[in-house]
Amino acid sequence: MKLIFLRHGIAEEKGNVDDFDRKLTPKGIEKLNKYLPYLAAYLEKKDPEIWSSPKVRADETAQLLKENLFETEIIYKDFIASGDLGKLDEELSQTEEKTIVLVGHEPFLSAWTREITGEEVVIKKGGGPRDRIRPGGQRQ
Repeated sequence: MKLIFLRHGIAEEKGNVDDFDRKLTPKGIEKLNKYLPYLAAYLEKKDPEIWSSPKVRADETAQLLKENLFETEIIYKDFIASGDLGKLDEELSQTEEKTIVLVGHEPFLSAWTREITGEEVVIKKGGGPRDRIRPGGQRQ
């Protein structure tokens, strides 16, 4: 199983709207549109699944990734929004061997990375620590 954590892009400030409904900002979309084609090129032959938090900013991030992967569907998982590690473990144990891009939120993605790998990481908005992708779809 290959699990790639992708944090949603830059979103509206907290407090302006309900947390669930916070959207990506134009700058967040712009940054994702620069990065996601490289991630998609890396994923192209891996037949990935996209698992996303249902929160609007994560959904918009997943939709932008999907635009680059065409045939891939987005599967919404409430546990990604709530940070339920036990539910993540349960879902992964019931999933066949594949590549999953999990689009979610901090602090959960960093905590899950620490629990799964023992690594301390900081996941920036619109990024992921497990695979750093550069032009041409090559890992750094």
